[in-house]
Amino acid sequence: MKKALLIFTIVLLVSSQAFAGGDNQDHVYAGGSIAWQYLMDAELGSNDALTDAVLKAEDAKFEFDGLGFGATGIVGYKWANGLRLEGELSHFKSKIDQVTADVGNTKLNGSLGMTAVMVNALWEFEEKKNFFPYLGLGAGYGWARGNFEGGGDRVSGTSNIPLLQPIIGMGYQLTEKVSMTMDYKFVMGLKKLDYDELEHKYRAHRVGLGLIYNF
Repeated sequence: MKKALLIFTIVLLVSSQAFAGGDNQDHVYAGGSIAWQYLMDAELGSNDALTDAVLKAEDAKFEFDGLGFGATGIVGYKWANGLRLEGELSHFKSKIDQVTADVGNTKLNGSLGMTAVMVNALWEFEEKKNFFPYLGLGAGYGWARGNFEGGGDRVSGTSNIPLLQPIIGMGYQLTEKVSMTMDYKFVMGLKKLDYDELEHKYRAHRVGLGLIYNF
């Protein structure tokens, strides 16, 4: 993972020289977005060896119910060469639909929420006709809370994990100060969520629409 981050940083610095953004002044910016989230199904495990063996033998999985939603706020700094560095605060929630297993499915009523603080490094390609594509990578920490009940059982717990998110997006300069953005992020936990003896991976596809104000 350290090698991957080092390679990305080198590529980021080199590419920013070749693909300078359209704004030729360093400045601070801030913005916000709303986004749709699709949580990928997750295989269930446990920190208890016996429970873990049973869950894996039955191929137990969480299935999430359609699209979740969330909001993100950012504050950052952009250099004239197109390089951007920003802090991000987000909160997302998705409904849990059911647990599937070889012995049958159990309908659940509940949700999984994730609040995260990230630091994103991005670069903007050269602006053309007010459009500017950008690429980036973010790393940070997330605080998750799961609440669900089904089959007469209720589970509630919290778990904290490090997160990584590749970013690809397109912006449009509405005015000299205001830009509109649309981006895709693949958010992945670098370790499993672990709460109330249950473990599972966190992987989410997110598509967001936002506005940025350039100071």
